[in-house]
Amino acid sequence: MLLTALTSSLFSLLAADPVTVTQGDLVGQAANDQGVTAYLGIPYAAAPLDDLRFAPPQPAPAWEGTRDATSFGDRCMQQPLYGDMIFRSDAVSEDCLYLNVWTPEGAATDAALPILFYIHGGGFVTGSGDEPRYDGAALASQGVVVVTVNYRLGAFGFMAHPDLDGGNAALFDLAMALDWVRQNAKAFGGDPARITIGGESAGSFAVSALLASPVTQDHVAGALAQSGSIAGMTPPALEAAQADGAALGAAMEAPDLAALRSLPADAVLETAAKMRFWPSMDGTFLTSNPRDAFETGEVANVPVMVGVTSAEMSSGAMLQGGPATVDNFTTQLKNRFGDKADSVYAAYGSPMTDAEVLRAARDLASDSFIGAGTMRMAAAMSETGRPVYAYLFDQARPAPKEGTGGWTSPEGAGHSTDIEYFLGTQELAEDVYDWTAADKDLSGLMQAYVVNFLNTGDPNGGKLPAWPDMSEGQRLVLKPSPTTEPVEPVLNRIDAVAAASPAAGN
Repeated sequence: MLLTALTSSLFSLLAADPVTVTQGDLVGQAANDQGVTAYLGIPYAAAPLDDLRFAPPQPAPAWEGTRDATSFGDRCMQQPLYGDMIFRSDAVSEDCLYLNVWTPEGAATDAALPILFYIHGGGFVTGSGDEPRYDGAALASQGVVVVTVNYRLGAFGFMAHPDLDGGNAALFDLAMALDWVRQNAKAFGGDPARITIGGESAGSFAVSALLASPVTQDHVAGALAQSGSIAGMTPPALEAAQADGAALGAAMEAPDLAALRSLPADAVLETAAKMRFWPSMDGTFLTSNPRDAFETGEVANVPVMVGVTSAEMSSGAMLQGGPATVDNFTTQLKNRFGDKADSVYAAYGSPMTDAEVLRAARDLASDSFIGAGTMRMAAAMSETGRPVYAYLFDQARPAPKEGTGGWTSPEGAGHSTDIEYFLGTQELAEDVYDWTAADKDLSGLMQAYVVNFLNTGDPNGGKLPAWPDMSEGQRLVLKPSPTTEPVEPVLNRIDAVAAASPAAGN
């Protein structure tokens, strides 16, 4: 019922004028209450079936007649993991390489509007570009084009194998989708030279990979990186990734790649779910350790908006179920960092009260989970001369309505909770959360920053609170009354953790 309400509230049944793309004509539908036309379920690559399973994507074939682009394509192979994920597609399938476009109604082919190419999160194992929280209508109503994209997940997207030439099929999916958008941007009123890539969590990891890759780094004009960076991990070497692929084959009694390709997709999904498949240094898409590429400036020379939420992870992950006391916190630090525990304790403010311990434990858990890599990338890009607009999102999402599957953090702004604010999709979750006037006002502010950034590469403009470049030593704290804070203490505590335990800081 919730899914039906979300869908019916968003799209009208009014057909829009057809547009012509490389494969043929498309007809979308008008979101008549927002002045936006949506083109949904557009294939940007051939269905990765049979011999194309695990392989790099191939171009989508042309179609005859006018394609109906009024419904979402299937989402990529995945298991249900998170209760707050709502999908508007009909099914899970290997035939999933589709993208969606929202554009101002009647946008001329020479309108040259900026484009946001947005990549969904989900740990590289779940998620879809059809989720309501990624809907592009709100931003498109403000004079930009928004694209969301599906890409292969888990083993289907990241398995390497001794019989494969490389790996990272999912990253090549995104590269092909990006190329498709560049080739067809004008059909939707977009400017192929002004494509900003954006994403949250795994989507932000993917954004950073696109910035670091020689395959894609020259094809983007900017980046919005929300809570995640490949600079926070060391991707396995190709040989190690190939060994993981061989292990999957052995677990399924598939002696070679052909045998793996012949197995039912559901069986591969179930077995692969017990393993982990990540981006690897395949020598083509990722030619070196991405962290090194960011630190040496061998990444896209573009402006970035980048940041984290205040409670990416709860304090309990650090306190291990114990109380938020100085004794327990210091005990856990000693268990984790040994004789370096005192330096980490000092870096997190030497907390003395229970409230200070709770905050320090939350910050340490959040940094270790995803904050360290994100801020490392921000610092590296700033130090190598890129305009960097760093933020901390610190508005706790309202408590969810009972039985809706939503969630919020009692310790601040939880992981992924900034999405609806940046993309303006709170309206599509009104059945889940009771948004306040402050939430809606903050979302309006954050959307304005995004639209400015898409247009100029700088979020500042008009009467918005000033957002300093990170080179000034500050980041913006996004809350109902935004403030700024110094980034040095954040970077110092991340460095302290890395020095105390390189594994913990990576």
